[in-house]
Amino acid sequence: MPPFRKSGSFVRFFVDGELPAIESDEFLVGLAQQRFRSIEGAASEESSSGWVCPSDASGDDFLREELVCDDFARLRIRIDKKKLPPAWLKIYMDAEIKARGGKRPSAKERKEIKEDIADKLLPRMLPSVSFLDVLYSPREHTVYLFSSSQAAREACQKLFFMSFNVRLKEAGPFESAFRLGLAAEQLQHLEESARLSLFEEGELEAPSSPRRAASIETASIETASSEMKASEGDTQSMHEAL
Repeated sequence: MPPFRKSGSFVRFFVDGELPAIESDEFLVGLAQQRFRSIEGAASEESSSGWVCPSDASGDDFLREELVCDDFARLRIRIDKKKLPPAWLKIYMDAEIKARGGKRPSAKERKEIKEDIADKLLPRMLPSVSFLDVLYSPREHTVYLFSSSQAAREACQKLFFMSFNVRLKEAGPFESAFRLGLAAEQLQHLEESARLSLFEEGELEAPSSPRRAASIETASIETASSEMKASEGDTQSMHEAL
């Protein structure tokens, strides 16, 4: 079985609903119904995502002995994307315009040329491939996604819902505290807690980043420069009046 990455970020979700037991056939069927489907021969720009076995990226087989590890289920999502590279599109577009005498095509003609180029090139192009590792703990009702991008989160949440009709809730501070079994009064205090601010009301906050600090400094310099020019203009007018 391929190992997990040695480093990287992850996102934790709580499962809202009931999944089948990871040792059951129902669990394997849920994965198989939303398995990855290839788009290698697709003639249009599209993407495909679905479950695959950690040791088999095709999505054809789901072996219980590879998915179940002690009290966990190790899952993997494959995402393929096929898109016409802009550089190739420009090369073929320029060649087509040259073949037509170099006349600039209209918007409609340009769209038609682009579609013809896509029909020729996309079936011959292989899609980009990426994988997302997922760990599911039935005992904790928790899913660990070993990626922190928004696209990865949405792909994982969508697949769990389509496969098992459950929703994944990101484990924020309040949700985590709620699952610890705190008393109702404690939860109410937590929910009503205001965001901590290091500045008094009306006080100027510090720049959030060096780039913002630089932009503020640049704006101040530009303002000062404008004021100096205005002052110089007033002085010149006074001399002319005298």
